[in-house]
Order: sequence, then C-alpha cells, then structure tokens
Amino acid sequence: MPSLDHALTFETIKRHYRRAERAIKRCDSLADAVPTPALNQLRYAGYHIIVAILADKAGDAAKTARELLEAEEHCRRAWLDAFDSVTRYHLKVIRAFEERQYPLRIVEKHIPDFAVSMAHARDVYRVYRMPAMVQEMSVVQRVKRIGDQKKIAVLFMQLTKLDRAFNDALADEDAAERKWNSVFAFISSTTSVLTSVFGLLLSAAGLVTINAKEHPYIVWLGKIGVGMFAVLLLANLVPVAKRIMKKCKCGKHPDWDA
Repeated sequence: MPSLDHALTFETIKRHYRRAERAIKRCDSLADAVPTPALNQLRYAGYHIIVAILADKAGDAAKTARELLEAEEHCRRAWLDAFDSVTRYHLKVIRAFEERQYPLRIVEKHIPDFAVSMAHARDVYRVYRMPAMVQEMSVVQRVKRIGDQKKIAVLFMQLTKLDRAFNDALADEDAAERKWNSVFAFISSTTSVLTSVFGLLLSAAGLVTINAKEHPYIVWLGKIGVGMFAVLLLANLVPVAKRIMKKCKCGKHPDWDA
C-alpha cells in the first residue's frame, strides 16, 4: 500500500488511467483507429508505477514522487493519444464524405454551417496528419486542442447520419434507374428489329425519290424507319446522358493536403 503522502497522487493516476482506458475502448469500436501510441503510453505508466511502489516501500520519498509524476504524465498522454486516434478516424471519414461530392444544397439544408465546419476540419487535418508533430506538443498544448477535436466529433456524427440518408436515397434512385433501364432496353431491342426491317427501305432512297408519286406508301415506310432509328438512338443515349449530367454536377473538392 502507498504511504499517505502519496495516496492522493495514486488516486489521480488511477483516474487518468481509467480515462485513457475508456478512450482506448472507444478506438476499439472504430475500424481504423489503432491506438498503438496510447497503449505504449499506458505501458510506460505501468512501469513507472511499479518503480514508484518499490521506491515507496524503500522509503525513498523523492524517487516515489518523481516516478508518480512520470506515470501521471504518461496516463495523460495515453488519453490524448487515444483521443487523437479517434480524431484521425473522424477526419478520414469526413474527408471521404466530401470527396463523394453530394449536392451541396442538400447537405447545407441539414448542416447550415457545413462550409465553415469543413474548412475547420481541413485545418485540423493539416495538424493531425503528422503524428510526430503532435507528439512534440506539450500536454497543455494538446489539451487546448480538445475543443477542436470535439467539434470534429460532432461533424463526424452529423455526416455519418446524413451519409446513411444519402445511401438510402441513392439505393431508391438506383432501383428506379434500373427499372427505366429495363424499359429502355426493351425499347432498344424492339426498335433494333424494326429498324433492321425498315433499313432495307432506307437503303433504296433513290427509289423512294423517283417513285414517290407512284408508291407513296414507300415514302411513309421510310419516314417510319427514320423515326424508329431516332427512338433507338434516344433509348441508348438517355442513360448515358443522365450519368454525364450527374458527374457534371460535381465540382472539384478542396485540397486537404495543401
């Protein structure tokens, strides 16, 4: 048991340790948020705690206090490292959302300050994309950035919810598009057959011109053939045009790595 002089410090370390542990468990629930730095920090903290206990038993108060401070520092860093891992995951998802380029007017209808939030997310990303630079910050500096990270977490939750709504809407749109594609495919195959038949008449354009008065029905058959050809062309071009228009609506997304 630690001496009474160090009991409060041990309690503080335990509180920081549990907080870091909860943050690491949060990482475990996310696919790409690997909290390796946080786990290493807790390992270092455990080492200093053991040394502090041994020093306390030996009556070395100065060493005990020094080791306990080191352990507390590592527990704080473990919590911050876990928090950083979650933030990097959130930023990765946010960046992927922007690159999918959903219609801005719809996004801003659900998230009015979307443009401001995304600009802030890009600023935060430029800091957290380089873990080494973050590690060089002091604990105090990193704690001050917690507010930015919480804003990123809020934006992440908003976009995740909106992304699900978009996916549901796109699934309905795809189902409708497949239905229309089936209709166009039927029209295309039907008109292909009819156009082949009337194509024989179109190939005799000279005959149609010369004998227009004697054989007016040939002129009408030729006109019907042209109409069928136009329908065939339209049936094949409409799906392609829809995809082109959908792509044209998407602008270039901002550069996150600038």
